[in-house]
Order: sequence, then structure tokens, then C-alpha cells
Amino acid sequence: CIEGAIGSSHKIDATYLSHHVNFASTLEEKTKDYGVVLAASQEFHDICSAKARKYFRQVDCYRQRGSKAVRRVFTVDVDTSRLVPDEASLAITGKDNYKTKINERLKNLVQIKDPNYVMAVRLKQDPDLAAVLKAIPKKIVGYYKKMFGLYSRGEWQSAKRGLNKILKRMKDGPSMFLLEVMRSYAFKPPKRWKGVRVLD
Repeated sequence: CIEGAIGSSHKIDATYLSHHVNFASTLEEKTKDYGVVLAASQEFHDICSAKARKYFRQVDCYRQRGSKAVRRVFTVDVDTSRLVPDEASLAITGKDNYKTKINERLKNLVQIKDPNYVMAVRLKQDPDLAAVLKAIPKKIVGYYKKMFGLYSRGEWQSAKRGLNKILKRMKDGPSMFLLEVMRSYAFKPPKRWKGVRVLD
């Protein structure tokens, strides 16, 4: 779809931008709202294996007013402060560093498109990925998912109590976000609530 003109007052070029590009940009912006480093679409979540999906948790479900398209947003808990650059990476600069990054991205893209590629295995075997995955207790993640279910079903008082219990144990962006959403409605779900926020 044509989203608009791109250029300056001297030159304007019409461009075609997929809605996927816009949504990817929106996801990046929303990481601040969710208090997370990574935000993933349902499409990406769904193509991952069942084992890989265990690393995800849903943080939001919304649609734009006037649109029927529902967006479900997920996150994978990561801590980038655990990443330590190796000496070989630090020694590469300028164009060589750029080429290295491009080659690494292409390599990863080819691997992901391979029908035999298993994301869950990569998450465990890749030292960088293993390092950044937060060691959040499985019980807390499981409990959060139950609270998200209560939130989706409109049982906001129960969800409120549960999410506050999580925050007493640890700082958690998604829990804080859901509490803020419910607080904006005085912890009373809107009429005809079906677990989907409507955004203007």
C-alpha cells in the first residue's frame, strides 16, 4: 500500500511501504511502554517451535479504532548488560566491522529459513543468546501468564492482586504496564471487554 510521499520540497518519490514495516517500527517504539528490550509480533511468535514459544510471554493485545485487525504483542525476557564483547569483535572497526555484521545477519537469516532450523536449540547453544536470556524463575513467568489470562477475561481485581505480588518479588515491565492499563479505567474493564484494547 502507498503510505505517502518521501523526499524533500525539491524531489518527491512515491514509495510502497508494507504494513509490516510500519508495525515493526511501532513495536520498537512500544518497548518503552512495555518496559522490555524486545517486542515480537504474533506472526513471529507463531512460526517458532513449541519449545521456543516457551520463552515468550504476551504483553498486550490491541486494535486501532476503526480497524478490525487485532495485534497481539509478545516479549522474550533478555538482559543485554550480560553481553561481553570478545577481543576479536573489538579489534574489527570501520567497513570491516560493518561487513562482519551484515554477513552475520545474512547467516542468521539463512538459518532461520532452513526448515530444519530449531530456534529453541539456537537459544541454548548460542553463547550470546544464552547470556542475555534473563534467569526469571519459571514459576513467576507461569504466574504472570495466569494473571494475563485474568486480565484478558476482565477479572481485573484478581489480576491486580497477582501482578502486584510479582512486583513485590521483582521489577517487571509487563506487569507494570498491565497495571497502568487497568488503572486508567479505575480497575473496571470497559463494557463489552474482550481482552482487546482499542487505541485512538
